[in-house]
Amino acid sequence: MGKFNDSESWRHYISLLQENITRMSANCTSCKNWLITIVSALFALQLANASLKPYLWISLVPTVLFLVLDAYYLGQEKRFRDLENRFVRSIKSDEDVTDLIYSFSDEPKEKWRYFLAGLKSPSTWLLYLVMVLAIIVISILIG
Repeated sequence: MGKFNDSESWRHYISLLQENITRMSANCTSCKNWLITIVSALFALQLANASLKPYLWISLVPTVLFLVLDAYYLGQEKRFRDLENRFVRSIKSDEDVTDLIYSFSDEPKEKWRYFLAGLKSPSTWLLYLVMVLAIIVISILIG
């Protein structure tokens, strides 16, 4: 099979990858926004009602859930970025990109590798570490 030399398809594929990268980035931002909103609301609710003060630790639940979700989205963003970089490198080196275009790897090992990369990113763990520490400190001081 000859080289797949259709620059319109290349542009469309790269555009598709860029749209996914942008959406995953927006999802990461939404996770952080929702986390801060929900934890703040839980704090306000618990501080307004004295009988709920011992349950300030419940704020750790959404924190952990949003951490996992945020790491997943960041991992997917990295995955799409890697796909795009590999595709562009193949085009630049004049390789046959027929097998690369519109193909996405769904190997379980790859999913975990990208998820762990999302967890290790400072943009993920730093916020959630600060949030967990704040929950612990506030729980100790108020509880």
